[in-house]
Amino acid sequence: MTMTDKPSDLLLLAGKILAVLMQVFMAIGAAALVIAIPVIIFMQGRITEHVRAEYGETIGAFPALSVLGLMAIGLGIVAMVFVFFGKLRAIIGTVGDGDPFVPENADRLNLMAWLQLGTQVLLIPAVALGLFVAEWAGQFEDAE
Repeated sequence: MTMTDKPSDLLLLAGKILAVLMQVFMAIGAAALVIAIPVIIFMQGRITEHVRAEYGETIGAFPALSVLGLMAIGLGIVAMVFVFFGKLRAIIGTVGDGDPFVPENADRLNLMAWLQLGTQVLLIPAVALGLFVAEWAGQFEDAE
């Protein structure tokens, strides 16, 4: 092994580690959303009751559908990012094997581009729903 190979090997190792970590974080995020979605569905009435008991009737009902929509969009984004980093790991693996120009990498890059486009498109309705939820949350400043 020459000195010029060593930084490259370290860089490949760092890339692999970061890609795996990102997939782990996305899996944790997906698990949290999968758990939180049914909780919101079944607890939305209690959340509204609790908020109204604390702040009075001036606070509107808990926007459960908007929050659920945000969570569903978030789950879709998390899933796409998970797949993205899986494809990146595969590309890094071919670089480590010595041939990054395998035809499969072109397909991987193509899918990665579509995944990134998908995440950007999903952000459009996420922002709209987020603004609606933020407007509801803004009522708490007026209620104090």
